[in-house]
Amino acid sequence: MDGFLLGVASFLLVLIPLVVIHEFGHFIAAKLVGITVLEFGIGFPPRAAVLFRRGETIYTLNWLPIGGFVRPFGEDMVSPKSEEHLTGDRKELAERGVTNPKSVQQASPWERLLFFIAGPGINFIAALVLFVVIALVGQPFAR
Repeated sequence: MDGFLLGVASFLLVLIPLVVIHEFGHFIAAKLVGITVLEFGIGFPPRAAVLFRRGETIYTLNWLPIGGFVRPFGEDMVSPKSEEHLTGDRKELAERGVTNPKSVQQASPWERLLFFIAGPGINFIAALVLFVVIALVGQPFAR
């Protein structure tokens, strides 16, 4: 049983930072192109706590510790939201004082492309940095 628990702990120790870095890439790209981000969450809902709010974005900690997410205005997990589903997001943004939100669908094709490829892109960059750091640290050896 100890091996199983160690395996689960190791899996989570690798998975959580990997997914958070991936979502951070989407988040940074969205901010760079002006897409409004409603929430940056660590873990999956239900929400455990709101860590803080900066600008229009709330940063949350959620109960299921298997990843994270970015919730841009106008998108759900799979597809664009319809006008009737945007009402809740608009109300949420109005409560935060955001007057001119930009949804993913309002972004230009190049901005959307940057937003979508930024997650895998930052994972690739993080892997390169990690490999370089490991190579530079090296292992001491006796002669």
